[in-house]
Amino acid sequence: MQCADLSAWSTARETITLLYTRGMRQTALDASAKIAEALVVGGRTGYREKFYLYGFFGILDEWVKRRFTEAPEEVAAMLDGLNGLMQHAIARSIPHPPMIFSTC
Repeated sequence: MQCADLSAWSTARETITLLYTRGMRQTALDASAKIAEALVVGGRTGYREKFYLYGFFGILDEWVKRRFTEAPEEVAAMLDGLNGLMQHAIARSIPHPPMIFSTC
């Protein structure tokens, strides 16, 4: 089941490409971190949340570096797969895993 919506990324290609060509990749990562912090239950990020952030950002970063060659739906499927994998790992590691944040 897909729930990640990357249509905004697809329509913002020029802005994202401009950030990357001007060496401002870190700005995109910092903005992603701010958004992730706002989505975290409890408002405080920890190691697990940072792991999620860098995993999700890594997929998006690679997509940008590949000049958006994959369709947004393909990237959304990758993100949803990562989310499912991480939720499964968390469920195995603690009896009642908290909801960290959702891509929906």
